[in-house]
Amino acid sequence: RGPMIYPIDRPIRRFAVIRPGLPLHQWLAQQQDKPDILFNASLYKSVRQGIGTLYEGGRLVQNAGSGWGFGNLQGRPGEVAFGTPFDGTAWQDYLTGYYGLIRQGERVEPPWADRYVFEKKHKRIAFGRLADGRLCVVTHPGADIAAFRDYAWNEGCRELCNLDGGGSVSLYWLGRQAERSGRTPYNAVAIWLEPEDTPEGEPEKEEDILQVKCTKKTAVYTAEGRLEPGRYIAAGDLCQLETQLTPALLLPITYPAGKTQRRAYIRELANFCRA
Repeated sequence: RGPMIYPIDRPIRRFAVIRPGLPLHQWLAQQQDKPDILFNASLYKSVRQGIGTLYEGGRLVQNAGSGWGFGNLQGRPGEVAFGTPFDGTAWQDYLTGYYGLIRQGERVEPPWADRYVFEKKHKRIAFGRLADGRLCVVTHPGADIAAFRDYAWNEGCRELCNLDGGGSVSLYWLGRQAERSGRTPYNAVAIWLEPEDTPEGEPEKEEDILQVKCTKKTAVYTAEGRLEPGRYIAAGDLCQLETQLTPALLLPITYPAGKTQRRAYIRELANFCRA
């Protein structure tokens, strides 16, 4: 998968910076009110200590002195802004990036030397705003920091805050696990969107992701239809089934694989029931 811009096209109902205490796909599985968008956020020194300046619930919980970041406003849970931590904004939840790659429409050079984080080609993720005003998440499968910033700039980003990259990158986007990590991030951004309007007189669309339970041991395949030897979904496993068929007439499914989740494809729909 190449670099991607994920624009947020619907109004935000609620924005929060959370401390999941688990890999994000595991945290998400435990939630009743699941966010529409979820992604890892601050770089961290440990699971208990982040990097940068942080507000949580309107309270300054960590002060790194400066930085550029984003958050929502007190009393307005769905309103997201970019800025410095002490610019007079009444921040509710806020974090500074490592670092602000694009600020107020200007590309920014790295403010210090960091050969490993900035100059090597790593997997990248950032949160930003496009020139048309839409918020967005940006990912890249492997780029140094300047190439990542310039890709986002060329795609129309005019604010961009860098987040923890490499093996930490995890993104749940509108019902799909776009990027997955087995790491536990220090914190993460969760976004709940306003529901889509269904035009009057038109039926609602069918769900495109179903929670299902495997009733019989089931073989799994690649997207091209090749059997994956030694891999299968066990009876009793709870899975996420996507209802969009591939060209090989297979259905994508996410199933338990030890302590993590794995994505593959199935033919035997009869081996599953609604969870």
